[in-house]
Amino acid sequence: MEPKGLNTSQDGTEESHYASHLASVNETNEVSSTEDIVTAKGVLLCRKGTRITSTLADRIVQHKLVKPLEQQVAIANSLNGEALYGMCQALLKKYPDLGQIHHAHKFEAECKQLFIGQALHPTLIQKFTVLQLQRPKDLDKGVFSGWIAALIAREMGLDKQNIYAAFISGLTHDIGFIHIDPAILNKKGEFTPKEWRTMQAHVVVGQKILENIPDIPPQSARAVLEHHERCDGSGYLSGKIDEGLTTLGQVIGMADSIQAIRINQFDKCGRNLRDLLPYLQMNSRTHFYEVFEAMSGILRVSGLTPTVLPLDGDISSFAQTLFYRCQALKDAIEILMQRQARAIAQRVTEGRGGQALFKVTDHILMMTAQSGLVSDDLFSWLTGLEIALDDSNETLNDLYEIELMQNELQWQLNTACRVFQVFYEQECVEGTEEYNNLQSITADLRACLKKCKE
Repeated sequence: MEPKGLNTSQDGTEESHYASHLASVNETNEVSSTEDIVTAKGVLLCRKGTRITSTLADRIVQHKLVKPLEQQVAIANSLNGEALYGMCQALLKKYPDLGQIHHAHKFEAECKQLFIGQALHPTLIQKFTVLQLQRPKDLDKGVFSGWIAALIAREMGLDKQNIYAAFISGLTHDIGFIHIDPAILNKKGEFTPKEWRTMQAHVVVGQKILENIPDIPPQSARAVLEHHERCDGSGYLSGKIDEGLTTLGQVIGMADSIQAIRINQFDKCGRNLRDLLPYLQMNSRTHFYEVFEAMSGILRVSGLTPTVLPLDGDISSFAQTLFYRCQALKDAIEILMQRQARAIAQRVTEGRGGQALFKVTDHILMMTAQSGLVSDDLFSWLTGLEIALDDSNETLNDLYEIELMQNELQWQLNTACRVFQVFYEQECVEGTEEYNNLQSITADLRACLKKCKE
């Protein structure tokens, strides 16, 4: 019987990339074997106590091992729960809005207990240490997501076991990235379909890691697998809908989205988490309703107020900019409405690719209708004389909310472009009418998105 551990891909690339990380870590923190490392055929590769150099790592990954590499090495000066808790405290201090939410919900005692109340398994400690030294932003992301996931779970009234499971899932949801090719992770620009499939695989790798660690709640592994799924079917890997998903997976999906928006978007312009409400409203059917309600409730009683940013110009100029963006977004929506049915109707039932394409498109159209972003009323309001004469914070806040919803719709349309490209490159024959039609839709959508940035 083969030992439990991380299953590698057929060509061993997952183990190869992790071994390379360990060799890099060894340059500053000693990484050594905790036992003799032996191949499945009984060949000794190194003795207990041997440092894992680049040369040795290259040799190790050429063979199938008796036990997974991660179970046979240790890293000096590894992280522990106290260090992770300190990272959480630093996060709350760095971002005052997070600290305000934390204290408004009296979460400190429970938060500290989650981080240091239970010893972390050595495999998790090893993974976190590698992340800290090789991909520190991913570890920061995990700490943020573990914190907010646990708070969401508590707000939902889940029991202590599930709150802890949410915390562990959030902390580890992107742990699979250290088994993915760094060249793909660090790539600038669009992914090829093959690269995108590789990126998506991080959820499977993360699931496998957690499944084989004792004392990890079993629901945590599934939550990691599902954290990019959405209850309307627009997520990945499987495009599941409500009945096929777990509540915990949707909690982690919400936590992951919140972290990305707060750190990757809001931090650049000085916004706080209270400005997240427009995003939540636009995605109210994307996440489980109880998860949406819990996060909305956390923000409503946080004491935070919407951010009023300084304008580059006057309020009428700002309104005009939003008007032009609305027009570009309306053009994109009309492309989907007029052409998507012809392009994909006959392929919707022909495999996962067609289903994903249809669900993503349907999600965007529903989101747009619900938000009113391309409605005649909004266009009339943006061009109305009252905006030019009204410099009140109330009007400005309305404009900021429109801007935030536009940002979210742009992100969703970018996702649609990627799904369209994957579909026609993988499932259509180049040069056929279907291929050309989908390629044209993708190009036109990207042209509309480019106008939004001008």
